[in-house]
Amino acid sequence: SSLAFIAEQIDDPNRQVWNAHVTIDDAKNPYARFWQIVAELAWKDFFSGDERVQYGPEAYDRYPKGTTCFFAPRADLVEVMGASRSNYADSRKGNDELFLRDLVWRHRFNIDPVFACIYRARGSFRGFVRHTHHRGQVFVDGFFRPGTRFFGTLLAFFPLSAAVVVGAFRRPGLAARALLGAPLLAAIGGIVTKRSKRDVKVLASLGPSWLLAFATGLWRGVVL
Repeated sequence: SSLAFIAEQIDDPNRQVWNAHVTIDDAKNPYARFWQIVAELAWKDFFSGDERVQYGPEAYDRYPKGTTCFFAPRADLVEVMGASRSNYADSRKGNDELFLRDLVWRHRFNIDPVFACIYRARGSFRGFVRHTHHRGQVFVDGFFRPGTRFFGTLLAFFPLSAAVVVGAFRRPGLAARALLGAPLLAAIGGIVTKRSKRDVKVLASLGPSWLLAFATGLWRGVVL
C-alpha cells in the first residue's frame, strides 16, 4: 500500500520526495530499543508532534531522514549523488546526508505513516557494537562540516575526549571508578528524560558500550 499511496501523491510538485515512516521492531530486541531511544532524543520535534510532516531546507535538521527506505525522482538523485563529495576515499563509509542536503533544496521532503517500513536492527552485542562504530564514522563525514546541526558538538568532542584519555592514563584508579559508574549515569539520564523502566534498563546496560563504540568511530572518521 505504500507505493500505491505515493502514486497518488507525485503529481503534486511538493510531494515528489518521501522518507519512509520507520517503525523499529524492538519488542524483544534491546539493541533495537536503544537505537529507538536515540532517534526519539535526536528528533524530538518529530516524535513529539504530528507524524505527518513536510519540510524544506529551513527545517532539515529537525526531522529524521535517510536512504534506508526513500523515494525520490531518479534524475534528481543521480545528479545530487554525482555532485556530492565524501571526505572518505571509500564511499561505503560516506554519509547520505551529503546529497540529501542538496536534494532538499530541490524538493520538499515528506513523511507520512502511510508510506512506511519496519526496521529490524542487529540482534547481537557484537553486531550492535560494530554498527555503532560504523555510525560514528559516517557521522563525522555528514556533520563535521560548518553549518550542520552537530558541527559545534563535534568540534568540542575531539579535544574534550582527548583530554579524558590523557586523564585516564594519568589517574587510572579514577578512570576505573568512572567506568564502573557509567551504567548508573546512563540510568540517571534515562530517569531525567522521563523514559520508561524498560528504557532506563536498556540505557544502563548498553549506554556505556554505545558511547565507547561511537566515540572510537568518530575518531576513526577523523583519521579517514
